[in-house]
Amino acid sequence: MKAYPAAIVELYSAGKVGRGACRRGVAAVMAMVVLLAISAMIALQVERVRKQWDQDRVLQMRGQLEVLLDAALQDGIQRVRKDSSWTGGRWVLSAGVLQRCDTVSVEISVSGADVAVQVRSPAELSAAAVCRLTGKRSVKNEN
Repeated sequence: MKAYPAAIVELYSAGKVGRGACRRGVAAVMAMVVLLAISAMIALQVERVRKQWDQDRVLQMRGQLEVLLDAALQDGIQRVRKDSSWTGGRWVLSAGVLQRCDTVSVEISVSGADVAVQVRSPAELSAAAVCRLTGKRSVKNEN
């Protein structure tokens, strides 16, 4: 049997070492587990809020682009009525013109009596479109 120093034997027999230290160790481990669980729940909540914010941003951007699409269709119809030889055009709105949007491309094309509009954000064709809307109306049907 291993011989321990007299001071340790005296502390252990007095109850100052052993059970109390074990309890403190268990309490420390439990505290770390609780903190880990709380931090995991906070991380999940932060991720959920971030995803909701991203979804709200896309919905707001889509709403703005729908208004722009409708305005471009109306503008295209008015231009065709004034000048039947007008074939369309392309405009690029710089970032910041519309809230929460990157650059926006508005393309109006005229084919016979039909006016077609494509609104795309971002405007660069090489970039993947975050939002793309298309609309088509006939000049004959508009009064």
